[in-house]
Amino acid sequence: MTVSPAFIEHCRIKAQRFLKSVVIVDDRITWDCEADLGFATATKPSVSAAVAGDESAETPIGPDETSELDRSTISNVHIEAFTRSFAQHGIVAGFMKPVVGENAGDRIVKEIATLSDAADVLLIDWFLDEAATSGSQQKITVDAIQEILKKDSQDGGRIRLIVIYTAEPPEIVQRNLTVALQANKMVHRLLEVDSDDLLKAIPCISVDHCLLAIVSKSMVEYSTSATPQIQEVVIRLFSKLNRGLLAATALDAIAAIREKTHHLLLQFAQEHDGAFVAHRCLLADPEDAEVFLEKLIGDEIRAEIALQRVGLGVSHSKIEEWSNHLPATARDKVLHLAKVRNDKNKIQEIRTALSLNDDTTQPAVIANLIQNCFSTTHPAAQQSTSISHLSRLSVADFDMEKVNAYAKDWVPKLALGTVIKNGNEFFLCMMPKCDSVRISSGSRLFPFLKLHEAKNDDPFNLVLKLEASYLKFAVHAMGHHLTMLNFDAPNGFVDGAKNPNGSFDFLVKHNGNQTKRYRWVTELKEGKALQFAQVLSGQLNRVGLDDFEPLRLSER
Repeated sequence: MTVSPAFIEHCRIKAQRFLKSVVIVDDRITWDCEADLGFATATKPSVSAAVAGDESAETPIGPDETSELDRSTISNVHIEAFTRSFAQHGIVAGFMKPVVGENAGDRIVKEIATLSDAADVLLIDWFLDEAATSGSQQKITVDAIQEILKKDSQDGGRIRLIVIYTAEPPEIVQRNLTVALQANKMVHRLLEVDSDDLLKAIPCISVDHCLLAIVSKSMVEYSTSATPQIQEVVIRLFSKLNRGLLAATALDAIAAIREKTHHLLLQFAQEHDGAFVAHRCLLADPEDAEVFLEKLIGDEIRAEIALQRVGLGVSHSKIEEWSNHLPATARDKVLHLAKVRNDKNKIQEIRTALSLNDDTTQPAVIANLIQNCFSTTHPAAQQSTSISHLSRLSVADFDMEKVNAYAKDWVPKLALGTVIKNGNEFFLCMMPKCDSVRISSGSRLFPFLKLHEAKNDDPFNLVLKLEASYLKFAVHAMGHHLTMLNFDAPNGFVDGAKNPNGSFDFLVKHNGNQTKRYRWVTELKEGKALQFAQVLSGQLNRVGLDDFEPLRLSER
């Protein structure tokens, strides 16, 4: 995919603002600065173009098969030079010098994996065990990378950059690492040559949302105008991971929060503790103070993002830079529609811009627009998934996917906006939050709106994610769609019971002493839940009167 140089630079600036820490793992770390940048000169092995470029090889290629590498001349990493080079960009560089010994490999692998979670970027030497037999010197590095990838997958995934630097030919390292990933059944792909000139010579492997980049030590040995420095390579590789309108803007938002962290902390300094405790003491249910503080902190963070005007990352000028990869005809139409104002009938405006008939239905118009907003390399299924993903983000606060990734000790409490299911039936809780707590009777009836799953082109106003599937629902906020369910509340509220598989069930009193289990699905954003509640309230407040029919019809 062709990306405009202007957009590449935009993403690089956002990446540079975000990056604050890197950790370097190397068994040859020294303090003496013998080179300007961080690596002392190494003997460079040679490799034939045929071997380096042969993608049909399925077995690892060891260094002895390609060159006579003198281990005594392998590059050292100089702390002072490395630290100074990253400090120029406000990035802190940390170091780990593993001492490899008998039975130390597993311990070092776990230490590297733990340390990598505390840094934005991991830089690691390909050979961490030079004393090992030929072809095995990279085992610790390979094992550490696979341990990190495995942990990331178990924790719900994350964006990660791992830079492997080597005196070996990078193509050979890429080949050996690919073989190791294949052996462990880790889905991966080799990335195409990058549009950024600085990254064109760097082989890269993508595993989920992790970028593995193999950098030759020779390209960062000297600080000269002709040779890129390692810190610039790291920044651009990290920007490659986040080279998108939304990704770069989200990165900018997090960077804004990082920069103002200490200012935000000042708003909650210890001299305010007494005032907060007094607030808690005054509450009928003191535990409400916990949610209050969570919202207070969240609102301060949102205000900081707004004040920093992070949203300018998706302004029309940025969309113009981003859209370079779209076909020319589609690009012109998208840029026009992304700028033009039409308060009366934007759908008709889109019909005209896309040369659609006036009788083209609204769903067909939207589908055609979406198709124009994606490049030809994005299949229809991927386009649909993207729309569903953002739809879900706009309505749901959290679901099992987020709980499993971020909050394994969290337990849901039934309140306004909670979605539960029994079999194939889904229900949205309409109980006001103040009536969901302080339940003294031991149980309470809760009102629910039954959700109707949308099929094909049926209209819908709610998208949820259940396991790996997106489900679309129509919420009809009307009295005849309400149902009442009676829940036990032994603690003064209704909380979910955690199952062995990590899911949660709410127990409903059913047919006397029998109970029925309703599975927790998600919590809607407060604003979205209140919107449905307001519509329901309006429907319930309607007054049915017998009017003079000609007069009533004249109102329409």
